[in-house]
Amino acid sequence: MILFLIIFSLLILVVVSAIFVELHTFIFKIKGILSFKWFQHKNAQHNWLVILAFLSVFMGLLSFAWLFYIKDFLLVMQKGATMATWGQVGDFIGGIGGTLFSLSGFVLLYLSFASQRESSEKQQIEGRFFELIKLHRENTLEMEYLDPYLSKNSQGTSAGEEKGRVVFKRIYYQIIMALDITAMFINEFENDPEKIYTEKARATLLNNENVVQRRVSIVELAKIDVAYSLVFNGVPKDSEAALKRQLLKFYQQDFIDPLLSLFMLLPSRGSDLFQGMQDIITSKNLLTALIKELKNDSEISTIGERMTTKFNKNEKFEFLFEVTEHLGNFTKFFGGHQYKLGHYFRNFFQTVTYIDRSDALSYEEKYYYIKTLRSQLSTYEQYIFVVNSLSHLGLVWEYGYVGRNDVNRHLITKYNLIKNISALSLFESLNVESYYPNVSFEFEDKPEGRKHLIKNYY
Repeated sequence: MILFLIIFSLLILVVVSAIFVELHTFIFKIKGILSFKWFQHKNAQHNWLVILAFLSVFMGLLSFAWLFYIKDFLLVMQKGATMATWGQVGDFIGGIGGTLFSLSGFVLLYLSFASQRESSEKQQIEGRFFELIKLHRENTLEMEYLDPYLSKNSQGTSAGEEKGRVVFKRIYYQIIMALDITAMFINEFENDPEKIYTEKARATLLNNENVVQRRVSIVELAKIDVAYSLVFNGVPKDSEAALKRQLLKFYQQDFIDPLLSLFMLLPSRGSDLFQGMQDIITSKNLLTALIKELKNDSEISTIGERMTTKFNKNEKFEFLFEVTEHLGNFTKFFGGHQYKLGHYFRNFFQTVTYIDRSDALSYEEKYYYIKTLRSQLSTYEQYIFVVNSLSHLGLVWEYGYVGRNDVNRHLITKYNLIKNISALSLFESLNVESYYPNVSFEFEDKPEGRKHLIKNYY
């Protein structure tokens, strides 16, 4: 009899629950309860209230059904109940069952208002998110690259003027060139971190859990950081000193001075001086010789005289006289993109963190929104983004946060922000997968480590 009453009450409870919530939602919640994850959700307080409402209905039904199990009550019913007896029954049901039903109704009403408030908040988030995406698109379209030395066409537009997404392609190739030159400099310093980094910067990297656990080469990080900083800031006369101060916070002066000297010798591609310098930097032997000389003496005003004296049979070095003579008058090949990329990445970071820090969204919802944002990025934008994130300018994306409690601040891994690029072919000597081993790249198997991380994301 007791078992029958319990089963009967449970069936009624399921029916009542299906009335208050959609059936598929109810099934999802029951599944979550059985897995115990439901109680760990960000809305765990609401989940407990749902449990309370269900239990109240159940106990109310059970109290009503209990009357039929009481022997005296059944005997009274069989002999005929008086009005006073029915009054006592009504008081019992109203006092216990009615109270429990009222409690359940109040809880469900509260949850209904809470659900409406959450829905309204999500609509506001979505509206703001698409405003930020619109701003991101505008920033992309406003990107421009201008080489003042290239002649104008019949429409009066400079042949060296480029706008929109194509600018990222131009910046990408500058980064490749900067990486190649920086790598040759690092080779001259024997790939020795002690000759490249300051003691403080080297110690910081060697104690960075992301660097240690992912087995990242700090020499490779130096190459990426310096190359990107040169492309980002450029070496025009008005910003070279600021760039140098910035780099000397992390690197030895004996490494930075000759490197900056070489980059200052490179004129823009539209300059009459460009071809002569291109002949030098595209020749591995000539470039290596120039790097060795600048390493010994980074003074560039006399570099032409020194190189022609040592290599008097090579006429290409005589071109350095003309370059140094006009050093302060020509536009540099690495003129800098700070005003373009700085604004671009600030807005991009704001958009990602706006969604990431929203308490009203689950991880799955956040991932969906940021996936939409990621779809706005071209391949070249993602390439540049990778290099930015590995430089000291982009530490906020991931490498600046260490420790188990910071996995939710590893934004690139958390949201697969570079999912759409090839993990192995970004640059000749840069394996992206080694820096971000838990990103699920396209056409690659999902990393085992990611399966564990997803459990901790919120």
